[in-house]
Amino acid sequence: EFIRFSDSETSKAPQKSMSKARLSVRCFSGQSVWIAGFRTVTRVEDVVGIPLLKEIPFINFLFASTVSIYRQKEVAIILTPILEPPETSRVPNRYQQIRYNAE
Repeated sequence: EFIRFSDSETSKAPQKSMSKARLSVRCFSGQSVWIAGFRTVTRVEDVVGIPLLKEIPFINFLFASTVSIYRQKEVAIILTPILEPPETSRVPNRYQQIRYNAE
């Protein structure tokens, strides 16, 4: 689950967007796994032009224009699990018994 707050200067309050993913991966202890593909595209529109003249109704289109900026961001996560043998594990015995009974 990723929670991102917008970094736009035009926002009055921070905006939050959330992405979720559920996956299962099999790998060996110490083997790295890449999780990628979380991509966001943000479009920001801004009005640029001659100050004051771009704000006058009915003639503002002569002195102003709208500019769109697109930003792309991608997140990649690298996981490297390291499994401990049961005899050196720091997990309490009660949880080890539950895990072994499930297998």
